Amino acid sequence: VSEMKSKFHNVSSQDIATEKQFSVTHTIKLDETDASYTLTIEIEMAIEMVVFQSDIHLLLLDSEQDEAIVSHSACSKSPESGQGNNAVLATYTCQDESTSKLVIKFRSIEGQFGTISAFVIPHAHPKTSQRIQIPIKPLSLHAKMDYNDTKELQRGIPINTLQISGNFSLAQVHGWICAVLPHVPQRLSSDRVEMGYRSCLIDSSLICEYCKGKAILLSDSVTVISIIKEVISREATKRQVHIDIRLDIKSESIFHMLKMLRPQLDKYFLLDRQSRLLKALEEIQTHEDDIKHISEEYLNILANKEAIKERLRIAPRHLEFLKGIVLDLYVDKHKLLSGGMPKHTQRVEQALESYDFDSLLVAFKTN
Repeated sequence: VSEMKSKFHNVSSQDIATEKQFSVTHTIKLDETDASYTLTIEIEMAIEMVVFQSDIHLLLLDSEQDEAIVSHSACSKSPESGQGNNAVLATYTCQDESTSKLVIKFRSIEGQFGTISAFVIPHAHPKTSQRIQIPIKPLSLHAKMDYNDTKELQRGIPINTLQISGNFSLAQVHGWICAVLPHVPQRLSSDRVEMGYRSCLIDSSLICEYCKGKAILLSDSVTVISIIKEVISREATKRQVHIDIRLDIKSESIFHMLKMLRPQLDKYFLLDRQSRLLKALEEIQTHEDDIKHISEEYLNILANKEAIKERLRIAPRHLEFLKGIVLDLYVDKHKLLSGGMPKHTQRVEQALESYDFDSLLVAFKTN
């Protein structure tokens, strides 16, 4: 008894034992219009702050309902840093002491998976917090779509096929699909599953068909096929289940995806150019009374500067996301068609840096 009292004294000298002071409700929703997640946290008392932590890289976005001051902490995932698995760490401090609801908006990077945590701290004494944990799936920016509509969407376009067979149960393959995709029903209502998905970011599509001993995944994106292949291979190996994997990759699907990406690439490279020019033009405007001598394009940029700034606020670093998607497409093309990583990516990177779409196509055609 004395030994246990001593242990309790050591713990209680540092921590205060307390009952749970408040309950937390939260919702998380994928906004299909801008491929972002909205996390809404609510408690029955005022929120002082919320500490947001993620073990995967993601982008925190401005929210229209933002009523908090956000401070970001530098993170490093290297073991020697002593920061554990912090890839993102930010603190949301509520300005209004009556705020009982907080909205956090973010965009994840497909292919990465992990957990986000939110530590909710109310205006109360003694200070306590409660943690919310939410898993992020590898294909987190995919939204559920009607199966027949998805089949119609894939009609007449190049589709890649991943076929998996083996001595696995329906529950096992369902668990593998749950590990890679969001919004997969936990309970099965039949011995064969058919589902459709659409990427909110690039409009590619995915069909999942599986039953005991067999699964077929169809997508116009080689990156989606590559991600699913890696996740299912890892899950099957972890559970020591032997599977046979067969791929049918259509090289024309890669150029189909590039053409699908082009409107967004055109839009955000133009926005990036306009924003960089705007900084210089505003500097000139502050030092010169008459700027009518500058080109009509520059005058238009100045005339639309608020709209340009607003588009940047709504979609910060969206161009970097698109560049990452193109580079992933190039790497996955080599992994699935050639069986290995590309020797270099410089030509693709150069075409993206200067943004010449024709040069980008040539870089993809070069082995």
